[in-house]
Amino acid sequence: MVALFERYLKGGATGYRVLSAYAHSMQWMLVRPSRAKPSAEPDVVLVSTQVNTGELLALMDDIVDLFDADCGFWVVLAGQPLDVWSLAKQGNAAPTSAA
Repeated sequence: MVALFERYLKGGATGYRVLSAYAHSMQWMLVRPSRAKPSAEPDVVLVSTQVNTGELLALMDDIVDLFDADCGFWVVLAGQPLDVWSLAKQGNAAPTSAA
C-alpha cells in the first residue's frame, strides 16, 4: 500500500501515513474508558479486550470500506483517475504520470 502511494501521491509514503491516520486510529476511539484499570506503568491503563466477534467483524468491515474510499479520494486528489485505485487493488496498476 505504501509503495502505491509513494508512486502516485505527491506527498508519497509520508503523505499516505499522515492522511490515513484517521482510519488507523478509529478503533482506539471506541475503547470504553470506564473499563480502564491502572497498570504498573505510569500513564498506561489496561482495558479488557473481551470482544463480540460479530460486532468486531461488522466494525472492521465498516473501517475497511472507509479506508478503501479514503484511498480512492487520495489517488484522485493526487491527479490520478479513480480507476488507478481500482486497478491497483486488483494488482493491475499501470504506471501513469504523477500530477
